[in-house]
Amino acid sequence: MKNEIIINENVKLVMTKDEFGYSEVLETLDSAKFVRIITYNISKESDTLINKLEEFSENKDVIIVTNIPGRFEEYTSYYAKGRAKKQ
Repeated sequence: MKNEIIINENVKLVMTKDEFGYSEVLETLDSAKFVRIITYNISKESDTLINKLEEFSENKDVIIVTNIPGRFEEYTSYYAKGRAKKQ
C-alpha cells in the first residue's frame, strides 16, 4: 500500500506499508536538500538505503526516526546503545 501527499512542487510525503518505501527517496536523493525518513523498522536488507545515505553530502540534513524493537542488541554496540538512550 502506498499513499502520497504533495506538499508543494519540491516536497512530497510518501507513505507505504508492507513495501520498500525508500525507493522514491533513493531516486531523488542527489537533488534533495533534506531527507526525513520515519519508519517502524529498517530491516537488515535495507543496506541500499544506508549506503546511499552515507554517500550524502555532509552539508545536507538527514533525519531517520525508527523503532528497532526486538533487535536493538543486533543493531547497536554497548557504547552506541548507551548514547541512544541518553538522547
